[in-house]
Amino acid sequence: MIPADHFSQLLALHGQRNPAARALTFLEHGEREGTAWSWAELAARTERLAAVLGRAGLVGKPVLLLHDAGPAFVEAFAACLRAGVVAVPVPAPTTPRNLTRIHAIAHAAGPKAVLATTTQMAQRNAIAGLADLPWIASDSVAGEAEHEHLPFPAGEAPAFLQFTSGSTQTPRGVVVSHGNLAQNLAMIGAAFAMAKHTGDCSLSWLPHYHDMGLIGGLLAPLAFGVHAVFMSPMAFLQKPERWLRAIARYRATITGGPDFAYALCAARATPERGAGLDLSSWRLAFCGAERVRPATLQRFARSFAPAGFHPASYYPCYGLAEATLFVSGRHLSGEMPWLTGADVTALPGNIDCGSGQSGQDLCIVDPETSLPLPDGDAGEIWVAGPHVAGGYWGDAGTDGAVFNAKPAGGGGGRFLRTGDLGTLHAGRLTVLGRMKHVIIVRGAKHQAEDIESTVAGCHPCLAGAAGAAFAVETGAEEDLVVIQEVNRAGRSGADLAALTRTAARAVTEAHGVRAAQVVFVPQWSLPRTTSGKVIRSHCREAYIGGALTVLGPASATVQPGASMHEQPA
Repeated sequence: MIPADHFSQLLALHGQRNPAARALTFLEHGEREGTAWSWAELAARTERLAAVLGRAGLVGKPVLLLHDAGPAFVEAFAACLRAGVVAVPVPAPTTPRNLTRIHAIAHAAGPKAVLATTTQMAQRNAIAGLADLPWIASDSVAGEAEHEHLPFPAGEAPAFLQFTSGSTQTPRGVVVSHGNLAQNLAMIGAAFAMAKHTGDCSLSWLPHYHDMGLIGGLLAPLAFGVHAVFMSPMAFLQKPERWLRAIARYRATITGGPDFAYALCAARATPERGAGLDLSSWRLAFCGAERVRPATLQRFARSFAPAGFHPASYYPCYGLAEATLFVSGRHLSGEMPWLTGADVTALPGNIDCGSGQSGQDLCIVDPETSLPLPDGDAGEIWVAGPHVAGGYWGDAGTDGAVFNAKPAGGGGGRFLRTGDLGTLHAGRLTVLGRMKHVIIVRGAKHQAEDIESTVAGCHPCLAGAAGAAFAVETGAEEDLVVIQEVNRAGRSGADLAALTRTAARAVTEAHGVRAAQVVFVPQWSLPRTTSGKVIRSHCREAYIGGALTVLGPASATVQPGASMHEQPA
Protein backbone atom coordinates (compact mmCIF):
# COMPACT_ATOMS: atom_id res chain seq x y z
CA MET A 1 0.00 0.00 0.00
CA ILE A 2 0.95 3.61 -0.35
CA PRO A 3 3.22 4.59 2.59
CA ALA A 4 1.46 7.88 3.40
CA ASP A 5 -1.97 9.49 3.41
CA HIS A 6 -1.04 12.42 1.22
CA PHE A 7 0.81 12.73 -2.10
CA SER A 8 2.83 15.70 -0.83
CA GLN A 9 4.14 13.65 2.09
CA LEU A 10 5.51 11.16 -0.40
CA LEU A 11 7.37 13.81 -2.38
CA ALA A 12 8.96 15.11 0.80
CA LEU A 13 9.87 11.56 1.83
CA HIS A 14 11.57 10.81 -1.51
CA GLY A 15 13.39 14.14 -1.32
CA GLN A 16 14.85 13.14 2.05
CA ARG A 17 15.69 9.52 1.23
CA ASN A 18 16.96 9.88 -2.35
CA PRO A 19 17.76 13.58 -2.77
CA ALA A 20 20.14 13.23 -5.73
CA ALA A 21 18.26 10.51 -7.63
CA ARG A 22 16.37 11.47 -10.79
CA ALA A 23 12.67 12.14 -10.17
CA LEU A 24 11.50 13.27 -13.59
CA THR A 25 12.85 13.87 -17.08
CA PHE A 26 11.10 15.73 -19.88
CA LEU A 27 11.90 14.90 -23.50
CA GLU A 28 11.63 17.93 -25.75
CA HIS A 29 9.99 17.01 -29.06
CA GLY A 30 9.96 13.48 -27.71
CA GLU A 31 13.66 13.00 -28.39
CA ARG A 32 16.03 15.47 -26.78
CA GLU A 33 16.47 15.33 -23.02
CA GLY A 34 15.33 18.64 -21.60
CA THR A 35 14.62 19.58 -18.00
CA ALA A 36 15.47 16.92 -15.42
CA TRP A 37 14.88 17.29 -11.67
CA SER A 38 16.09 15.30 -8.72
CA TRP A 39 13.77 14.34 -5.88
CA ALA A 40 15.26 17.06 -3.69
CA GLU A 41 14.74 19.71 -6.36
CA LEU A 42 11.15 18.66 -7.05
CA ALA A 43 10.33 18.66 -3.33
CA ALA A 44 11.92 22.10 -2.82
CA ARG A 45 10.14 23.62 -5.81
CA THR A 46 6.83 22.22 -4.61
CA GLU A 47 7.26 23.75 -1.15
CA ARG A 48 8.27 27.16 -2.54
CA LEU A 49 5.30 27.48 -4.86
CA ALA A 50 2.91 26.06 -2.24
CA ALA A 51 3.98 28.82 0.14
CA VAL A 52 3.23 31.43 -2.53
CA LEU A 53 -0.21 29.97 -3.12
CA GLY A 54 -0.92 29.92 0.59
CA ARG A 55 0.06 33.55 1.02
CA ALA A 56 -2.17 34.46 -1.94
CA GLY A 57 -5.22 33.21 -0.04
CA LEU A 58 -6.03 30.46 -2.54
CA VAL A 59 -6.33 27.54 -0.11
CA GLY A 60 -9.54 25.64 -0.82
CA LYS A 61 -10.23 27.62 -4.00
CA PRO A 62 -10.11 26.44 -7.64
CA VAL A 63 -7.11 27.59 -9.66
CA LEU A 64 -6.69 27.03 -13.41
CA LEU A 65 -3.38 25.38 -14.43
CA LEU A 66 -2.57 26.68 -17.91
CA HIS A 67 0.56 24.76 -18.91
CA ASP A 68 2.11 22.85 -21.76
CA ALA A 69 3.27 19.32 -21.05
CA GLY A 70 6.46 19.74 -19.04
CA PRO A 71 8.04 19.99 -15.59
CA ALA A 72 6.40 23.36 -14.88
CA PHE A 73 3.01 21.66 -14.87
CA VAL A 74 4.21 18.96 -12.47
CA GLU A 75 5.57 21.63 -10.13
CA ALA A 76 2.33 23.65 -10.27
CA PHE A 77 0.08 20.64 -9.71
CA ALA A 78 2.18 19.26 -6.85
CA ALA A 79 2.24 22.71 -5.21
CA CYS A 80 -1.55 22.96 -5.40
CA LEU A 81 -1.89 19.58 -3.68
CA ARG A 82 0.59 20.62 -1.00
CA ALA A 83 -1.12 23.94 -0.28
CA GLY A 84 -4.68 22.64 -0.39
CA VAL A 85 -5.52 24.60 -3.54
CA VAL A 86 -8.07 22.93 -5.84
CA ALA A 87 -6.11 22.36 -9.04
CA VAL A 88 -7.95 22.57 -12.37
CA PRO A 89 -5.66 21.27 -15.13
CA VAL A 90 -6.48 22.30 -18.71
CA PRO A 91 -4.73 21.93 -22.07
CA ALA A 92 -2.37 24.63 -23.26
CA PRO A 93 -4.08 27.39 -25.31
CA THR A 94 -2.36 26.36 -28.54
CA THR A 95 -5.35 25.59 -30.79
CA PRO A 96 -8.90 26.90 -31.26
CA ARG A 97 -10.20 23.57 -30.01
CA ASN A 98 -8.16 23.85 -26.81
CA LEU A 99 -9.34 27.42 -26.29
CA THR A 100 -12.94 26.26 -26.57
CA ARG A 101 -12.33 23.61 -23.95
CA ILE A 102 -10.51 26.05 -21.64
CA HIS A 103 -13.45 28.48 -21.85
CA ALA A 104 -15.94 25.71 -21.04
CA ILE A 105 -13.90 24.47 -18.08
CA ALA A 106 -13.29 27.97 -16.74
CA HIS A 107 -17.01 28.72 -16.93
CA ALA A 108 -17.84 25.52 -15.02
CA ALA A 109 -15.04 25.69 -12.45
CA GLY A 110 -15.14 29.40 -11.58
CA PRO A 111 -11.37 29.70 -10.92
CA LYS A 112 -10.07 32.37 -8.57
CA ALA A 113 -6.64 32.59 -10.19
CA VAL A 114 -4.55 31.22 -13.06
CA LEU A 115 -1.20 29.45 -12.76
CA ALA A 116 0.82 29.64 -15.96
CA THR A 117 4.39 29.69 -17.20
CA THR A 118 6.16 32.98 -17.86
CA THR A 119 5.81 32.39 -21.61
CA GLN A 120 2.06 31.83 -21.40
CA MET A 121 1.61 34.92 -19.23
CA ALA A 122 1.97 36.88 -22.46
CA GLN A 123 -1.33 35.40 -23.66
CA ARG A 124 -3.21 36.71 -20.66
CA ASN A 125 -5.29 39.22 -22.59
CA ALA A 126 -5.95 36.83 -25.47
CA ILE A 127 -8.02 34.37 -23.45
CA ALA A 128 -11.50 35.71 -22.93
CA GLY A 129 -12.81 35.59 -19.39
CA LEU A 130 -9.44 35.03 -17.71
CA ALA A 131 -7.71 38.37 -18.14
CA ASP A 132 -9.24 39.88 -14.99
CA LEU A 133 -8.16 37.02 -12.72
CA PRO A 134 -4.89 37.08 -10.76
CA TRP A 135 -2.17 35.30 -12.74
CA ILE A 136 0.86 33.66 -11.12
CA ALA A 137 3.96 32.63 -13.06
CA SER A 138 4.60 29.20 -11.59
CA ASP A 139 8.08 28.86 -13.10
CA SER A 140 9.50 32.11 -11.73
CA VAL A 141 9.04 31.67 -7.98
CA ALA A 142 12.31 32.59 -6.31
CA GLY A 143 13.69 32.35 -2.81
CA GLU A 144 13.56 29.68 -0.13
CA ALA A 145 10.37 28.05 1.01
CA GLU A 146 8.94 29.49 4.17
CA HIS A 147 9.25 27.06 7.05
CA GLU A 148 5.73 27.67 8.20
CA HIS A 149 4.80 23.99 8.17
CA LEU A 150 1.72 24.22 6.03
CA PRO A 151 -0.83 21.70 7.27
CA PHE A 152 -1.68 18.88 4.94
CA PRO A 153 -5.27 19.13 3.69
CA ALA A 154 -7.86 16.81 5.17
CA GLY A 155 -8.59 13.61 3.27
CA GLU A 156 -12.10 14.71 2.35
CA ALA A 157 -10.93 18.10 1.02
CA PRO A 158 -11.03 18.56 -2.77
CA ALA A 159 -7.61 18.00 -4.34
CA PHE A 160 -8.38 18.74 -7.98
CA LEU A 161 -11.12 18.84 -10.58
CA GLN A 162 -10.77 16.22 -13.31
CA PHE A 163 -12.90 17.28 -16.23
CA THR A 164 -14.26 14.36 -18.20
CA SER A 165 -13.25 13.98 -21.83
CA GLY A 166 -16.71 14.73 -23.16
CA SER A 167 -17.09 11.78 -25.56
CA THR A 168 -20.82 11.59 -24.83
CA GLN A 169 -21.70 14.98 -23.36
CA THR A 170 -20.38 18.33 -22.16
CA PRO A 171 -17.33 17.82 -19.90
CA ARG A 172 -18.04 17.92 -16.18
CA GLY A 173 -15.60 18.44 -13.34
CA VAL A 174 -15.20 15.38 -11.14
CA VAL A 175 -14.25 16.46 -7.60
CA VAL A 176 -11.35 14.21 -6.58
CA SER A 177 -10.49 14.47 -2.89
CA HIS A 178 -7.08 13.90 -1.33
CA GLY A 179 -8.43 10.67 0.13
CA ASN A 180 -9.73 9.50 -3.26
CA LEU A 181 -6.31 10.17 -4.79
CA ALA A 182 -4.35 8.42 -2.04
CA GLN A 183 -6.57 5.34 -2.28
CA ASN A 184 -6.37 5.12 -6.06
CA LEU A 185 -2.60 5.60 -6.06
CA ALA A 186 -2.39 2.70 -3.61
CA MET A 187 -4.52 0.58 -5.96
CA ILE A 188 -2.36 1.45 -8.97
CA GLY A 189 0.86 0.78 -7.06
CA ALA A 190 -0.39 -2.63 -5.99
CA ALA A 191 -1.71 -3.50 -9.45
CA PHE A 192 1.50 -2.40 -11.19
CA ALA A 193 3.71 -3.89 -8.44
CA MET A 194 5.65 -0.62 -8.28
CA ALA A 195 6.86 -1.16 -4.74
CA LYS A 196 8.32 -4.56 -5.67
CA HIS A 197 10.51 -3.40 -8.57
CA THR A 198 13.20 -0.99 -7.41
CA GLY A 199 14.52 -0.48 -10.93
CA ASP A 200 11.24 0.70 -12.40
CA CYS A 201 11.09 3.59 -14.85
CA SER A 202 7.80 5.04 -16.08
CA LEU A 203 7.30 6.66 -19.49
CA SER A 204 4.29 8.69 -20.62
CA TRP A 205 3.18 10.71 -23.62
CA LEU A 206 -0.44 10.90 -22.44
CA PRO A 207 -2.11 14.30 -21.91
CA HIS A 208 -1.18 15.73 -18.51
CA TYR A 209 -4.67 17.20 -18.05
CA HIS A 210 -6.46 13.88 -18.56
CA ASP A 211 -6.92 11.26 -15.82
CA MET A 212 -4.80 8.51 -17.37
CA GLY A 213 -1.88 10.82 -18.15
CA LEU A 214 -2.11 12.82 -14.93
CA ILE A 215 -2.56 10.02 -12.42
CA GLY A 216 -1.23 6.97 -14.25
CA GLY A 217 1.56 8.69 -16.15
CA LEU A 218 2.79 11.23 -13.58
CA LEU A 219 1.39 11.01 -10.06
CA ALA A 220 1.58 7.22 -9.60
CA PRO A 221 5.29 6.88 -10.45
CA LEU A 222 6.17 9.96 -8.40
CA ALA A 223 4.18 8.63 -5.44
CA PHE A 224 6.18 5.41 -5.45
CA GLY A 225 9.59 6.97 -6.07
CA VAL A 226 9.77 5.82 -9.70
CA HIS A 227 11.67 7.87 -12.28
CA ALA A 228 8.99 9.50 -14.50
CA VAL A 229 10.04 10.21 -18.09
CA PHE A 230 7.50 12.04 -20.23
CA MET A 231 6.94 13.85 -23.50
CA SER A 232 4.07 15.80 -25.05
CA PRO A 233 1.16 14.01 -26.74
CA MET A 234 1.92 15.86 -29.98
CA ALA A 235 5.46 14.47 -30.01
CA PHE A 236 4.00 10.98 -30.00
CA LEU A 237 1.27 11.66 -32.56
CA GLN A 238 3.74 13.21 -34.99
CA LYS A 239 6.15 10.26 -34.72
CA PRO A 240 4.81 7.29 -32.73
CA GLU A 241 8.21 5.61 -32.87
CA ARG A 242 9.47 8.28 -30.44
CA TRP A 243 7.55 6.46 -27.70
CA LEU A 244 9.23 3.16 -28.51
CA ARG A 245 12.70 4.66 -28.87
CA ALA A 246 12.34 6.40 -25.51
CA ILE A 247 11.40 3.05 -23.93
CA ALA A 248 14.59 1.55 -25.31
CA ARG A 249 16.74 4.55 -24.33
CA TYR A 250 15.57 4.75 -20.70
CA ARG A 251 14.89 1.04 -20.24
CA ALA A 252 11.35 1.95 -19.28
CA THR A 253 9.40 -0.76 -17.48
CA ILE A 254 5.91 0.78 -17.18
CA THR A 255 4.16 2.60 -20.02
CA GLY A 256 1.06 2.32 -22.14
CA GLY A 257 -1.92 4.07 -23.63
CA PRO A 258 -5.24 3.58 -25.41
CA ASP A 259 -5.81 0.93 -28.06
CA PHE A 260 -5.23 3.44 -30.86
CA ALA A 261 -1.62 4.02 -29.73
CA TYR A 262 -0.71 0.36 -30.15
CA ALA A 263 -2.60 0.23 -33.45
CA LEU A 264 -0.79 3.31 -34.74
CA CYS A 265 2.64 1.93 -33.88
CA ALA A 266 1.83 -1.43 -35.48
CA ALA A 267 0.50 0.21 -38.64
CA ARG A 268 3.70 2.24 -39.04
CA ALA A 269 6.09 -0.56 -38.15
CA THR A 270 8.83 -1.26 -40.70
CA PRO A 271 12.21 -2.98 -40.41
CA GLU A 272 13.85 0.43 -40.78
CA ARG A 273 11.83 2.02 -37.98
CA GLY A 274 12.44 -1.00 -35.75
CA ALA A 275 16.18 -1.07 -36.29
CA GLY A 276 18.06 -0.86 -33.01
CA LEU A 277 14.95 -1.04 -30.83
CA ASP A 278 15.24 -2.99 -27.59
CA LEU A 279 11.89 -3.26 -25.78
CA SER A 280 12.88 -6.12 -23.51
CA SER A 281 12.71 -3.91 -20.39
CA TRP A 282 8.96 -3.29 -20.88
CA ARG A 283 7.34 -5.38 -18.11
CA LEU A 284 3.89 -3.70 -17.94
CA ALA A 285 2.20 -2.44 -21.10
CA PHE A 286 -1.11 -1.07 -19.86
CA CYS A 287 -3.92 -0.57 -22.33
CA GLY A 288 -7.04 1.36 -21.37
CA ALA A 289 -9.31 4.38 -22.01
CA GLU A 290 -10.76 2.54 -25.01
CA ARG A 291 -11.94 -1.02 -25.44
CA VAL A 292 -8.98 -3.43 -25.52
CA ARG A 293 -9.02 -5.22 -28.87
CA PRO A 294 -7.24 -8.58 -29.30
CA ALA A 295 -6.50 -7.88 -32.96
CA THR A 296 -4.60 -4.71 -32.03
CA LEU A 297 -2.54 -6.47 -29.37
CA GLN A 298 -1.75 -9.28 -31.77
CA ARG A 299 -0.53 -6.92 -34.49
CA PHE A 300 1.61 -4.95 -32.07
CA ALA A 301 3.12 -8.07 -30.48
CA ARG A 302 3.98 -9.52 -33.88
CA SER A 303 5.41 -6.25 -35.15
CA PHE A 304 7.75 -5.74 -32.19
CA ALA A 305 8.64 -9.27 -31.17
CA PRO A 306 12.00 -8.84 -33.00
CA ALA A 307 12.66 -5.84 -30.71
CA GLY A 308 12.19 -7.96 -27.59
CA PHE A 309 8.60 -7.06 -26.74
CA HIS A 310 6.88 -9.92 -24.93
CA PRO A 311 3.06 -10.18 -25.01
CA ALA A 312 3.05 -11.27 -21.36
CA SER A 313 3.68 -7.57 -20.63
CA TYR A 314 0.17 -6.66 -21.73
CA TYR A 315 -2.02 -5.27 -18.96
CA PRO A 316 -5.59 -4.48 -20.10
CA CYS A 317 -7.24 -2.18 -17.59
CA TYR A 318 -10.43 -0.25 -16.99
CA GLY A 319 -11.11 2.99 -15.18
CA LEU A 320 -12.82 6.35 -15.36
CA ALA A 321 -12.43 9.85 -13.93
CA GLU A 322 -15.39 9.42 -11.58
CA ALA A 323 -13.43 6.63 -9.83
CA THR A 324 -10.31 8.86 -9.80
CA LEU A 325 -8.79 6.58 -12.46
CA PHE A 326 -8.09 2.88 -11.91
CA VAL A 327 -10.78 0.23 -11.34
CA SER A 328 -9.43 -3.09 -12.62
CA GLY A 329 -6.68 -4.70 -14.67
CA ARG A 330 -4.75 -7.91 -15.24
CA HIS A 331 -1.70 -9.44 -16.89
CA LEU A 332 -2.41 -11.63 -19.90
CA SER A 333 0.45 -14.05 -19.19
CA GLY A 334 -0.44 -17.62 -20.11
CA GLU A 335 -3.88 -16.71 -21.49
CA MET A 336 -3.16 -15.53 -25.02
CA PRO A 337 -3.68 -18.38 -27.50
CA TRP A 338 -5.10 -15.82 -29.92
CA LEU A 339 -1.69 -14.15 -30.21
CA THR A 340 -0.46 -17.04 -32.32
CA GLY A 341 -3.53 -17.07 -34.58
CA ALA A 342 -3.15 -16.13 -38.22
CA ASP A 343 -6.47 -14.39 -38.86
CA VAL A 344 -6.75 -11.25 -36.74
CA THR A 345 -10.14 -10.39 -38.24
CA ALA A 346 -11.62 -13.54 -36.70
CA LEU A 347 -10.53 -12.75 -33.16
CA PRO A 348 -13.06 -12.09 -30.38
CA GLY A 349 -13.91 -8.45 -29.85
CA ASN A 350 -13.15 -8.12 -26.14
CA ILE A 351 -10.55 -8.97 -23.51
CA ASP A 352 -11.48 -8.97 -19.86
CA CYS A 353 -9.82 -6.39 -17.66
CA GLY A 354 -9.38 -8.54 -14.58
CA SER A 355 -10.70 -8.19 -11.07
CA GLY A 356 -11.00 -5.03 -9.07
CA GLN A 357 -8.41 -4.29 -6.41
CA SER A 358 -9.26 -5.02 -2.79
CA GLY A 359 -11.23 -2.33 -1.00
CA GLN A 360 -13.79 -1.79 -3.74
CA ASP A 361 -17.00 -3.46 -4.91
CA LEU A 362 -17.84 -4.24 -8.53
CA CYS A 363 -21.22 -5.41 -9.74
CA ILE A 364 -23.23 -5.63 -12.95
CA VAL A 365 -26.71 -4.14 -12.70
CA ASP A 366 -29.74 -3.93 -14.96
CA PRO A 367 -29.71 -0.19 -15.81
CA GLU A 368 -33.51 0.00 -15.89
CA THR A 369 -34.44 -1.98 -12.77
CA SER A 370 -31.24 -1.55 -10.70
CA LEU A 371 -31.33 -5.30 -10.00
CA PRO A 372 -27.92 -7.01 -9.75
CA LEU A 373 -27.44 -9.45 -12.62
CA PRO A 374 -26.10 -13.01 -12.45
CA ASP A 375 -22.61 -14.02 -13.55
CA GLY A 376 -22.11 -13.60 -17.28
CA ASP A 377 -25.09 -11.34 -17.97
CA ALA A 378 -24.44 -7.95 -19.59
CA GLY A 379 -25.48 -4.79 -17.80
CA GLU A 380 -24.19 -1.51 -16.39
CA ILE A 381 -20.94 -1.54 -14.42
CA TRP A 382 -21.38 -0.20 -10.88
CA VAL A 383 -18.39 0.59 -8.64
CA ALA A 384 -18.10 1.42 -4.95
CA GLY A 385 -15.09 2.22 -2.78
CA PRO A 386 -13.07 5.03 -1.18
CA HIS A 387 -11.51 5.93 -4.54
CA VAL A 388 -14.90 6.88 -6.00
CA ALA A 389 -15.30 10.67 -6.15
CA GLY A 390 -18.06 12.47 -4.31
CA GLY A 391 -19.68 14.19 -7.28
CA TYR A 392 -19.39 16.83 -9.98
CA TRP A 393 -18.30 20.38 -9.24
CA GLY A 394 -21.33 22.66 -8.97
CA ASP A 395 -23.67 19.98 -10.33
CA ALA A 396 -25.41 18.54 -7.28
CA GLY A 397 -28.50 17.78 -9.31
CA THR A 398 -26.91 14.74 -10.97
CA ASP A 399 -24.79 13.53 -8.06
CA GLY A 400 -27.49 11.36 -6.47
CA ALA A 401 -28.28 9.52 -9.69
CA VAL A 402 -24.64 8.98 -10.69
CA PHE A 403 -22.64 8.75 -7.44
CA ASN A 404 -25.18 7.53 -4.90
CA ALA A 405 -26.92 4.64 -6.65
CA LYS A 406 -28.25 1.71 -4.66
CA PRO A 407 -28.97 -1.77 -6.05
CA ALA A 408 -32.60 -2.83 -5.85
CA GLY A 409 -33.41 -5.29 -3.09
CA GLY A 410 -31.46 -3.52 -0.36
CA GLY A 411 -27.96 -4.10 0.90
CA GLY A 412 -24.75 -2.49 -0.26
CA GLY A 413 -23.60 1.07 0.10
CA ARG A 414 -23.16 3.98 -2.28
CA PHE A 415 -22.32 2.98 -5.86
CA LEU A 416 -21.11 4.89 -8.89
CA ARG A 417 -23.09 4.28 -12.07
CA THR A 418 -20.35 4.26 -14.71
CA GLY A 419 -22.55 4.38 -17.81
CA ASP A 420 -20.45 1.52 -19.22
CA LEU A 421 -21.75 -1.87 -20.24
CA GLY A 422 -19.93 -4.98 -19.09
CA THR A 423 -20.05 -8.51 -17.72
CA LEU A 424 -18.51 -10.23 -14.72
CA HIS A 425 -17.41 -13.83 -15.08
CA ALA A 426 -15.68 -15.52 -12.15
CA GLY A 427 -15.00 -12.06 -10.77
CA ARG A 428 -13.33 -10.76 -13.94
CA LEU A 429 -14.67 -7.70 -15.71
CA THR A 430 -15.17 -7.43 -19.47
CA VAL A 431 -16.08 -3.97 -20.74
CA LEU A 432 -18.48 -3.96 -23.69
CA GLY A 433 -18.78 -0.25 -24.38
CA ARG A 434 -20.73 2.85 -23.44
CA MET A 435 -24.46 2.48 -22.84
CA LYS A 436 -25.07 5.56 -24.97
CA HIS A 437 -23.20 3.95 -27.87
CA VAL A 438 -25.82 1.26 -28.42
CA ILE A 439 -27.23 1.37 -31.95
CA ILE A 440 -30.75 0.03 -32.52
CA VAL A 441 -31.54 -0.94 -36.11
CA ARG A 442 -34.87 -2.66 -36.82
CA GLY A 443 -35.24 -3.58 -33.16
CA ALA A 444 -31.83 -5.22 -32.81
CA LYS A 445 -29.16 -3.71 -30.52
CA HIS A 446 -25.55 -3.37 -31.64
CA GLN A 447 -22.53 -1.86 -29.88
CA ALA A 448 -20.92 0.90 -31.95
CA GLU A 449 -17.45 -0.26 -30.84
CA ASP A 450 -18.10 -3.77 -32.17
CA ILE A 451 -19.04 -2.50 -35.62
CA GLU A 452 -16.13 -0.06 -35.71
CA SER A 453 -13.70 -2.80 -34.73
CA THR A 454 -15.03 -5.05 -37.50
CA VAL A 455 -14.59 -2.35 -40.16
CA ALA A 456 -11.11 -1.34 -38.98
CA GLY A 457 -10.00 -4.98 -39.04
CA CYS A 458 -11.39 -5.94 -42.45
CA HIS A 459 -8.57 -4.47 -44.58
CA PRO A 460 -4.93 -3.31 -44.11
CA CYS A 461 -5.86 0.15 -45.44
CA LEU A 462 -8.04 0.65 -42.36
CA ALA A 463 -5.80 -0.94 -39.72
CA GLY A 464 -4.92 1.43 -36.89
CA ALA A 465 -7.41 4.05 -38.08
CA ALA A 466 -10.49 5.18 -36.18
CA GLY A 467 -14.11 5.06 -37.13
CA ALA A 468 -17.58 6.00 -35.93
CA ALA A 469 -20.76 3.95 -36.28
CA PHE A 470 -24.16 5.46 -35.59
CA ALA A 471 -27.79 5.35 -36.69
CA VAL A 472 -29.57 7.98 -38.77
CA GLU A 473 -33.28 8.40 -39.29
CA THR A 474 -34.54 7.64 -42.79
CA GLY A 475 -38.27 8.08 -42.71
CA ALA A 476 -39.97 5.68 -40.33
CA GLU A 477 -36.84 3.74 -39.35
CA GLU A 478 -33.14 4.11 -38.65
CA ASP A 479 -30.21 2.95 -40.76
CA LEU A 480 -26.60 2.21 -39.88
CA VAL A 481 -23.89 4.55 -41.13
CA VAL A 482 -20.16 3.96 -40.65
CA ILE A 483 -17.57 6.71 -41.04
CA GLN A 484 -14.09 5.19 -41.30
CA GLU A 485 -10.67 6.80 -41.52
CA VAL A 486 -8.22 5.37 -44.06
CA ASN A 487 -4.66 5.09 -42.76
CA ARG A 488 -1.88 7.01 -44.44
CA ALA A 489 -0.42 3.89 -46.01
CA GLY A 490 -3.78 3.13 -47.62
CA ARG A 491 -4.41 6.63 -48.99
CA SER A 492 -2.39 5.97 -52.14
CA GLY A 493 -3.91 3.53 -54.56
CA ALA A 494 -6.85 2.39 -52.42
CA ASP A 495 -9.77 1.01 -54.43
CA LEU A 496 -12.51 2.72 -52.45
CA ALA A 497 -15.36 1.00 -54.25
CA ALA A 498 -13.90 -2.42 -53.43
CA LEU A 499 -13.10 -1.25 -49.90
CA THR A 500 -16.72 -0.18 -49.42
CA ARG A 501 -17.95 -3.61 -50.47
CA THR A 502 -15.44 -5.34 -48.18
CA ALA A 503 -16.42 -3.25 -45.17
CA ALA A 504 -20.15 -3.62 -45.77
CA ARG A 505 -19.83 -7.38 -46.19
CA ALA A 506 -17.76 -7.68 -43.01
CA VAL A 507 -20.40 -5.80 -40.98
CA THR A 508 -23.22 -7.94 -42.34
CA GLU A 509 -21.40 -11.21 -41.71
CA ALA A 510 -20.23 -10.29 -38.21
CA HIS A 511 -23.29 -8.47 -36.89
CA GLY A 512 -26.26 -9.40 -39.06
CA VAL A 513 -27.02 -5.80 -39.94
CA ARG A 514 -26.59 -3.96 -43.24
CA ALA A 515 -24.57 -0.75 -43.32
CA ALA A 516 -26.65 1.65 -45.38
CA GLN A 517 -23.55 3.72 -46.03
CA VAL A 518 -19.82 3.41 -45.46
CA VAL A 519 -17.95 6.70 -45.83
CA PHE A 520 -14.16 6.96 -45.92
CA VAL A 521 -12.30 10.00 -44.61
CA PRO A 522 -8.60 10.89 -44.08
CA GLN A 523 -6.89 9.62 -40.94
CA TRP A 524 -7.10 11.97 -37.92
CA SER A 525 -9.94 13.92 -39.51
CA LEU A 526 -12.69 12.72 -37.15
CA PRO A 527 -13.48 14.85 -34.07
CA ARG A 528 -11.87 13.52 -30.90
CA THR A 529 -11.77 14.22 -27.19
CA THR A 530 -8.61 15.34 -25.42
CA SER A 531 -7.80 11.68 -24.70
CA GLY A 532 -8.10 10.64 -28.34
CA LYS A 533 -11.58 9.10 -28.28
CA VAL A 534 -13.72 9.68 -31.34
CA ILE A 535 -16.81 11.74 -30.49
CA ARG A 536 -19.58 9.86 -32.29
CA SER A 537 -22.22 12.54 -31.76
CA HIS A 538 -20.00 15.10 -33.50
CA CYS A 539 -19.30 12.65 -36.32
CA ARG A 540 -23.03 12.13 -36.77
CA GLU A 541 -23.65 15.88 -36.84
CA ALA A 542 -20.86 16.36 -39.39
CA TYR A 543 -22.30 13.58 -41.54
CA ILE A 544 -25.84 14.96 -41.46
CA GLY A 545 -24.60 18.51 -42.01
CA GLY A 546 -22.35 17.55 -44.93
CA ALA A 547 -19.22 18.73 -43.12
CA LEU A 548 -17.10 15.62 -43.67
CA THR A 549 -14.10 15.62 -45.99
CA VAL A 550 -14.74 12.41 -47.92
CA LEU A 551 -12.17 10.38 -49.80
CA GLY A 552 -13.57 9.85 -53.29
CA PRO A 553 -17.29 9.62 -54.05
CA ALA A 554 -19.45 8.58 -51.12
CA SER A 555 -22.00 5.83 -51.63
CA ALA A 556 -25.42 7.39 -51.42
CA THR A 557 -27.99 4.89 -50.20
CA VAL A 558 -28.55 7.34 -47.32
CA GLN A 559 -28.57 10.99 -48.28
CA PRO A 560 -26.98 13.42 -45.80
CA GLY A 561 -28.41 16.82 -45.21
CA ALA A 562 -26.02 18.53 -47.60
CA SER A 563 -23.36 17.61 -50.11
CA MET A 564 -20.07 16.39 -48.68
CA HIS A 565 -16.67 17.75 -49.60
CA GLU A 566 -14.74 15.28 -51.74
CA GLN A 567 -11.00 14.77 -51.56
CA PRO A 568 -9.00 12.52 -53.87
CA ALA A 569 -7.84 9.28 -52.29
